[in-house]
Amino acid sequence: MITGTIPLYGKVFAQCVKNTEPKEIAATMIDDACLAYVREGEQDLFSPTEKVPMKNRESILMKCGNYINKVQNASAESPFKSMVFHLDPTLIQRAFEGKEMSFLKLDESQKKPM
Repeated sequence: MITGTIPLYGKVFAQCVKNTEPKEIAATMIDDACLAYVREGEQDLFSPTEKVPMKNRESILMKCGNYINKVQNASAESPFKSMVFHLDPTLIQRAFEGKEMSFLKLDESQKKPM
């Protein structure tokens, strides 16, 4: 269950999540990436290609795509708590507008073929 949301420029930037029971959540990130931090508890993240187990004080940076999140062993006495930061490209551009960002650009020799 989402217990809090922080907006930025009219879009969701961060969400606090708390679950008091095991739960499976499907998520689709069309154009954004996200940084997920597990404050307390355990979860398994499933992408189309892998499973990533996570526990207390671990985080993961995920790129766009489809994910399934399975919260493990959560209860009222020991809830699962996490924070998710959504990294929408337009939010990032607005946040860093006017700043020197050329170091983030890849030249053609650094790009990997898809």
